[in-house]
Amino acid sequence: RARLAYGGMAATPKRAARTEHALVGRGWTLESVMEAAEALQEDFTPLSDHRGSAWYRATLAKNLLIGFFHESNTARLPRLSEGHSATVIA
Repeated sequence: RARLAYGGMAATPKRAARTEHALVGRGWTLESVMEAAEALQEDFTPLSDHRGSAWYRATLAKNLLIGFFHESNTARLPRLSEGHSATVIA
């Protein structure tokens, strides 16, 4: 399963359904994450405003996904309970 949601890409937060689909059924590898990150451009058409350009928002969205891969792949994290709202236990 994959669940990705982004805020700040449009007027309201939204799930990245196409990116989720691109991740499901594949190994959790840098290659699969990089390919799935390209699907973010199908999920969102970011806005440009005084807080950030569309390019900045799209780049940040990709980098957040890639960064999560690196964080979750390098250290053994405790398994979260079903429906937990955080990515790590502090």
